[in-house]
Amino acid sequence: IAARVVERFKLSAGELQQRVLGARHTDNPRAYHLYLKGRFNWSRRYHGGLATAIDCFSRAIAEDAGYSLAHAGLADVYAFLGLYSLMRPADAFAMAASAAHRAMQIDPDVPEVQTSLGLVATGRDWDFPKAMRHLGRAIELDRTQALPRIYHSWIQVILGNFPEAVRL
Repeated sequence: IAARVVERFKLSAGELQQRVLGARHTDNPRAYHLYLKGRFNWSRRYHGGLATAIDCFSRAIAEDAGYSLAHAGLADVYAFLGLYSLMRPADAFAMAASAAHRAMQIDPDVPEVQTSLGLVATGRDWDFPKAMRHLGRAIELDRTQALPRIYHSWIQVILGNFPEAVRL
């Protein structure tokens, strides 16, 4: 099993170089730094961290309005504010959808953008087939991403497909 896991996540030198060099999606170092701070605070998953993440992502967007990762980060924060009911879910998911769709307009081929769209389709629309298409696309774009796999598993558990929840 361990060998299969290692083989599945193995990257070629070209893929690794593309991930390292292409991971920023902006030439603005301030925007990139704010994005990283936003992701750090988002990952803490408490109200204060989520509020700080909104500030960081918003400032990153102010630095570079075409920064798809910052828009996707903002979408993720609002989605979790809705999922945790720290904000009225309908309002939070409307803001998440707006940010995710803006990110998609900028660059639909960014895994984090597809992941955000999948999260919105899950939490706002309860459109599980659509969510799984977005999450599948995110995995296809970058097979090392954990979040689309986790969200895909959430959906499978909701649908009662327990064996499928652990397969991906």
